[in-house]
Amino acid sequence: MKRFERLLVLVPWLQSHPYATVEEVAQAFGITVKEVEEDIAQLTFTGYGQGYGELFEIYYDREGISVINSLGINRPIQFDTAEIGCLLVGIETLLASGVALDVPREIIQSAQLRISEVIDSTGVIRYLSSALVDNLNSIEVIQTAILEKRKVNITYWNHIRDDATSRQISPLRIRGTDAFTIVDAFCHTSNDWRSFRLDHVIDIAATEISSDIDIQDFVDMQYTIVEIQIPTSRSELLEDLVVLKREHNDKTIRAYVQIVTPATLARIVRASGGLVQILSPLDIKDSVADLNAQALKAYN
Repeated sequence: MKRFERLLVLVPWLQSHPYATVEEVAQAFGITVKEVEEDIAQLTFTGYGQGYGELFEIYYDREGISVINSLGINRPIQFDTAEIGCLLVGIETLLASGVALDVPREIIQSAQLRISEVIDSTGVIRYLSSALVDNLNSIEVIQTAILEKRKVNITYWNHIRDDATSRQISPLRIRGTDAFTIVDAFCHTSNDWRSFRLDHVIDIAATEISSDIDIQDFVDMQYTIVEIQIPTSRSELLEDLVVLKREHNDKTIRAYVQIVTPATLARIVRASGGLVQILSPLDIKDSVADLNAQALKAYN
């Protein structure tokens, strides 16, 4: 198998083999460990664009490899109004035909009911699994997890990519802005500190797994206000940041965003292909530049 062909099938393979080790991937594809590492590095700089959320995001360590952003490879199937109408008519015709079926009729009837229930006002089906969970329910689960120091499983919707990822987090605190409620957490799937908008949580479930994250390490971190600039045409780059103030003209948006760790901005700057410019403070600008230089060095 040529490398190009291998890269095309590697992400789906990794998704179907969660936390596979580098050695297991090498054995499955008949290549060396070094070639696996080079393939993963290549994929992290590959996507359908250079904007935030437009590149594959893959993390790996000794425990295995995780696909954080699959660019919609695992995106739920979507239908327009005409397509869903045809599907429902087809199901009804099949059930009324009386022909022998390979699966129990109850399963088909259940699918018919679920499809009918999740059609929204526009006639478009997005997520067949569930709707966005209520914020109050999320807050209750997260507050309990914080008090009991336990991990939480969430399914998180990325509005830019219009897909969802499953993550395990150790929630550390809940805070609010004028627009939405945010939970700050350590994301074990990404192995990094992350902030999640509760209105983007599709599903949430408490676990009995104790969290080994030292909450004080995070609580002691101070918020930093960072001034950034992006092209007006790429305003979606701000959607996953806490924006305190913004000013814009026909060409650029200057925004003041609130961050906890420079790694958050470094990831966004890297994924944007340099479209996000950090104006101040200089120490954050230098830290982000150092983090991205390390990432580039690791890639090379």
